[in-house]
Amino acid sequence: MTLMTTDAMPADPTPRDAMTTDAMTTEPEPRGPEPVPSDPEPLPRDPVPAEPEPDEPGPAPVEPPGTEPGVHPATEPPD
Repeated sequence: MTLMTTDAMPADPTPRDAMTTDAMTTEPEPRGPEPVPSDPEPLPRDPVPAEPEPDEPGPAPVEPPGTEPGVHPATEPPD
């Protein structure tokens, strides 16, 4: 029976612990600002007017022609 000694074994140039540590600490490549093909096109948004503050007067209400301010004519009944 022949026993092998460590002298006969080939040396491992990189320890296994070093390989797993490097693989775990590798950060993914950073993504640039370019759009991803699967992202939908951004839709343009209409600007929303801000609500007036309580202490600011709002726009004057539009009165229908031929009426006195503050008096609104009765609505016509539906057909």
